[in-house]
Amino acid sequence: MQLRIIVSEHSQTNPMTMNGKNNIAIGFLTMGAFMAYGFLLIYFYLRDFAPDKEEWVNS
Repeated sequence: MQLRIIVSEHSQTNPMTMNGKNNIAIGFLTMGAFMAYGFLLIYFYLRDFAPDKEEWVNS
């Protein structure tokens, strides 16, 4: 019994085709961007509503 593995030639020759490594990389970059956005929101927006606002801004 012989098993054949069929690989699509189109997916290997087309540079615009997404594969697993690209999907993971884009996912991590997107996650990092949202984490940075969340940090910036917390640090620059929520500090204005903190009870010890002056101490936080001056630190």
